[in-house]
Parts: sequence; C-alpha cells; structure tokens
Amino acid sequence: MFHLFLAPHWQVALVIPGLAALYLIVKHIRRRSILHLPGPTSDSWLLGNVPSFQRAENAGEADFEWSEKYGLAFRTKGCFGEDLLNLADPKALQYVLNRSGYKYPKTSEVRYRQQLTGGHGILWADGKPFLYFKHRKIMNPAFSSSALRGFLPLFFDISHKTVNAWKATLNQQGKDSSVIDVSSWMTRTTLDIIGAAAFDYNFGAIDGEGTELYNAYRNLFADVHYMISDFTIVFRRLTGFTPPWLSRYLHFLPKKDIRRLRNVMNLMFKTGRKLIAQEKEAHEAGKEGGRDVMSIFVKANSSEDPKRRLGEDEVLSQIMTLTIAGHETTSNTLGWILFELSKHPDVQEKLRDEIRATRAKANDREDKRLQISDLESMQYAKSVMKESLRFHPIVLQLFRRADHDDVIPLERPQRTVSGEMVTAIPVSKGQALTLSLCVYNRLKSIWGEDADQWRPERFLHPLPDDNNINLGVFGNKLASFSSGVRSCIGWRFSLLEMQAILIEMVENFEFSPPPGDIQIKRGYAAIVQPMVKGQESRGTQLPLTVTAVAPISY
Repeated sequence: MFHLFLAPHWQVALVIPGLAALYLIVKHIRRRSILHLPGPTSDSWLLGNVPSFQRAENAGEADFEWSEKYGLAFRTKGCFGEDLLNLADPKALQYVLNRSGYKYPKTSEVRYRQQLTGGHGILWADGKPFLYFKHRKIMNPAFSSSALRGFLPLFFDISHKTVNAWKATLNQQGKDSSVIDVSSWMTRTTLDIIGAAAFDYNFGAIDGEGTELYNAYRNLFADVHYMISDFTIVFRRLTGFTPPWLSRYLHFLPKKDIRRLRNVMNLMFKTGRKLIAQEKEAHEAGKEGGRDVMSIFVKANSSEDPKRRLGEDEVLSQIMTLTIAGHETTSNTLGWILFELSKHPDVQEKLRDEIRATRAKANDREDKRLQISDLESMQYAKSVMKESLRFHPIVLQLFRRADHDDVIPLERPQRTVSGEMVTAIPVSKGQALTLSLCVYNRLKSIWGEDADQWRPERFLHPLPDDNNINLGVFGNKLASFSSGVRSCIGWRFSLLEMQAILIEMVENFEFSPPPGDIQIKRGYAAIVQPMVKGQESRGTQLPLTVTAVAPISY
C-alpha cells in the first residue's frame, strides 16, 4: 500500500476504475433491487441517463418529462449501470430530509466537488455528523438575529452603489433607459456584499476595479459546470469511489476545471490568511473586532473550549463556502426575480407601491433607513421572493445515499413495472437517491392547479394543508433551502440580502424585456443560471431594459 502513495498520479488514477468496479459488483450482490420501479431507458452503461439531465436545453426538462411519464418515485441509470432512486414525492422528501436526519448523507462525489469549491467547510462536513454539528454550532452566532440586524445597513449601502452606477450609465448615455445585463450586476452586488459581510473584504466588483480574487470568481460555475464532457461525467462519478487518503492526488490532476477551482481556493486562502492575521492581532491588542463572519470565528477561537474552535484552514474553508454559496445562489435568484418582473408589469407595480408605502411609514417615524421589522411587514415582496424560489429553484436536485437499510414511505401510490401499486420503497444501505426539488416545486397537489405559472399571490394566503407535508425552513412547504437539520444555515442572511437588493432595484428602476428576439434559457451549471439562447459560450447573461423611475419625496 505504501508504494501506491509513491506512484505517479496517472498510475494512481488507473486504480480508481478498478476500485469502482469492485465496489459496484459487491454492492449489486448485496442490494435490495429497485428494478421494479419504472424509468427511462439508457443507451450507455458508462454514462447512464446523466447526460439527459446535465445537458437539457432548459435545466430541469428531463426531470419534468420523467416525472410526468413515470411518477414521483422512479428509477434512472447513473454511471456504470448504477440504479438511482429519483424522488419528488412529498412524503418521501419529508422522510429523507426531516425525519431521518443524518441517515441520508450526501454522496461521496458531491462532497468531493464541494471540497474543491469550499475546502473542508460545512458543506464538506455534511457527511460527518459530529463534525457537521460542530461547524454549525460555531457558525450559528454569525447568522443570529442580532448579527443580521448589523448586516442590513451594509446590504442597503452596497445595493445603492449599484443603483448609482446604473444611474451614471444612463446619464452618460443621455437616456432614461438602456439594456443592461442585470445578471452580471447582481453577481457584482452580491459578491461585494458577501466580501464585506463574510470577511471585511472589498472585491471591487461594483466599482469596476476588481481584485485578482474577483476575476477568479467571474463566471466560475458556467465555466466549470456547464455542458460538461462525457469524460468529466465519468471522472466525477469515479471520485465517489476514491478513499480520502487517495483523493488528495486528484486535486493536482491537470484537468481544466480542477485547475480553475484550485486557483480560486489558493487565492482565497492567501487573501484570507492575511485578513485572519490582522483580525487576530487586533483581538489580542484588545481592540473591538469587526462584525463580519470571520471576526466572529476568530473570537470563537479564543475560547478555551476546544469544541468551540475551528482551525485556520477550517475558518478559511467556511469563508470560501459562504462566498461561493452566498453570492452565486442569491445573485441568480435575484436575476430570475427581475426576469419575471419584467414579464409581469402589474406585479412589478404592486411591489413598487408596497416599497413606497413602507418607506413612507419609516419616514413618518423619522427613520431614514428601513429596519428588519419593515422588511418583515412587506408581505407582497416576500411573496414575490418565495414564488421565484419555488418556480426558479437554483438547486434542482439534492443527492443523498442511504447509510442503512430502510423503507421510504410515499404519499402518492407508485405504479411498478408489473402494474402493482406500492406505498413504500425498500432501500438498501448505499442506495443513491436523487431528490428532485424542481419537480416537487411544480406539484399541483401542493401548489394548486396553476403550479406551472409564476404567480406570487399564491403565498398571500395559506396553502392547502390536507396532506400534512412540512418541508422547508420558513413555512409554506418551500424546500428551496433544503429542509430538516441539514438545511441551509445562511437562509435568513440570503433572504434579507435578497430583499434589500430587490427594494433598491425596484424602487429606482423599471424592468422590461429587451428589444429584439432575445430568448432567455435556464442553463444548468450545477446551479440554474440565466443564459441567452445561442450565446451560451458567454456564460451567465440576462439582458433587460432598465428605465429610471422618477424619485418620490417623502
């Protein structure tokens, strides 16, 4: 075994397919079969149905088609002929995410990819319950109510910098309106926000003076994950069979996407170490530290209790995780919100009226800034955000693997290939699960007969509660931030940031479709990103006509 550590990287890589084949053979012999479930055929033992999902013209199309044809619990083929259990049944999702806690961890290949993008942060620790609980407990204060109150002025101030930049562009052009790539600007805005909030760092994205780290993050997901090759599909699956002691070699393979992610991580760690050193020095000198997330971690590390400490690499990994997850998901969700508002001017006007009414109330109490209580009172704005999270989930699927033999209950009876109706699915330890949030988010039994339409008003009234389904982190059965004990730790941060940016945008500008025959598609790049059909090589794009709105004096 020692000689394997000394072997060249290419020899080590050749060992992995053999280990994978042995693993699959043993697993197949011992496993309960899910072959009784219907599902699409596959022309490739090597690739399975993976390309159909990864390369759909519009992200989620394959899931929608398969669930319509086969039901809410069906079987697809993964790489090497592996049977994957696909679930969109509400009761099954609730069971896996809520009731079973840590019994369905993330798959090894997902954790490996998250290690590449976020180091040994909370997403990577998800597969190790004790370590995950430790990380989450230490991180919780950074997302407390008091911390969020401190972040809100920052959200508004940086959002207003984008407003000023757009107004300056319109003034230079001598126009009231112009076509602007709002997706690019939402990314800049959220990146500057997460930089300031996470580790007191200025990416310089809005100012146009982007740092080396900003340039490394630009279009990262589209460059690394959009329309991946057959080789990359197989390679990523093989990482799931790689033992931890061997996976470190994969970080140094001369593969384009790995090099890109490794470069981002190296830059983040280099920048972060300097900032941590400065924060430690200030803390040891008795100076009041910052209110950013990293400062909170440094303070926690001064505790004498080792259970409350994170190593420096763990702190940097958390910051990197928050940066990638915090700006990409929020910016793309904001892009889809503005896209829908551009198509629904009546909704846009209602939202603008609510913003103005809320500003007027704040002005009456002589408050120049909106407070969290003001944002919480804006029911229509929250409905617009919830409906967009439902209709345009940034994460289409969650990938899990059973760590024990189990029986997953179903709400809707599933027809098997023999015609039998079953109300539960037995699974073996090691069974891979694909949880389809995009299909669940369009179920008429949950959201009503118009579930395939974008209609924010559905969230102004209680949804039907005759199925006893409780998913999500903020009610209304919405699971776009996952659900249960492993739900997104930063969901409150994200919603508050999203609402602050949305208020600034809609209060100052009107959004409408651009001229010409420009078609926006849902591009799948690990997350769902807006792209212009025919211009996919340019990555994320969302051109909209932006018109300045006359200011209101309160």
